[in-house]
Amino acid sequence: MNATAPVVARLRDPAEVIAALPYLLGFHPRDSVVAVTLRPGSPPTVGLVLRGDLPPPGEEHELVDQIRTPLLGSGAWLVLLVVVGGRPEPPPAVVSMLRGALSDAGMVVADVLWAETTAPAARWARLDRPADGGALPDATCGPLAAAAAAAGLVTHADRDELSRLVAPDDDRALRRRASLLDAAVQAAELDHSVGGAPSVAHDLRLVLAAVTAAHDGRLPSCDAEVVRLAVALSEPLVRDHALSLCLDDSTGAAERLWLALTRATPAPEVAQPAALAALTAYLRGDGALAGMALDRALQAWPGHRLATLADRVLRNAVPPGLLRQLLADACADAALDLAALDLAALDPADWRLDDCGPEWT
Repeated sequence: MNATAPVVARLRDPAEVIAALPYLLGFHPRDSVVAVTLRPGSPPTVGLVLRGDLPPPGEEHELVDQIRTPLLGSGAWLVLLVVVGGRPEPPPAVVSMLRGALSDAGMVVADVLWAETTAPAARWARLDRPADGGALPDATCGPLAAAAAAAGLVTHADRDELSRLVAPDDDRALRRRASLLDAAVQAAELDHSVGGAPSVAHDLRLVLAAVTAAHDGRLPSCDAEVVRLAVALSEPLVRDHALSLCLDDSTGAAERLWLALTRATPAPEVAQPAALAALTAYLRGDGALAGMALDRALQAWPGHRLATLADRVLRNAVPPGLLRQLLADACADAALDLAALDLAALDPADWRLDDCGPEWT
């Protein structure tokens, strides 16, 4: 399931809501059930958006639970349901089940819609009145498309295109890096126990320099770079400081780095950058990408602390503003620990590529 609360939008009619789904989700959904929460107003404001794959007959209960749970946590009470794909008649069984579950939870289903696709001129209809519908408008030149672009949100052709941002590298490369990581992690543990604060400082400098490099368009490409960064992020203080990069002006470059490492790092260490990628994407409103990165993290390392936190955030649809405040508080606590190691003065702008030694030459 994908959950997101992206650019705030005011949409005038059901056709506009359907046409806007690619901008609200980050990709054009296919064979999907989408729940769109509406905040009262004239016109209503779109809030939280949830999407799941259209389930086969007999497997509807899981999707109903996946959508209902975060809606309950969000405090939403007015919901619009949209089915994308299939045929409008007869309505999928999941529609009546979901409508009943939401009604039992005290929510009002304002309308149930269907569309063959979300492309301009695609057919749409109301499932309760299939004759009531028409052709979708072209949203590509509308205010929502402009607002999404201004917010840095990218609309992908489909979910598969989006998933390639977190798809793992080929097995041979991952196996090669995994064997290198085994030795590197053991060496790092010894280095931290013997070297103390200076070794932690070196790891932190390495991550900060990698973010600077990502800002300039250079991402880790060789095994040594990937392995060294994976080891650095395994240090809790470094990982906690990395969270602050999800909140400041380094966010774009940091997300590019986390995504590159999510593709390049083998399990279980991939859980570190994948969890960071999930939180960064969620904070800027890209819940679909956040969910995909989180899946990588939890598959690689079930129970990983930061991934578990991100999982709770997505499952309960925590508002990005509230999450930003929670992470800011956590980063403040981490700064106290860094101050105890005399590392509080570290700043991404203070470090350049040539500070990092031979790994980056």
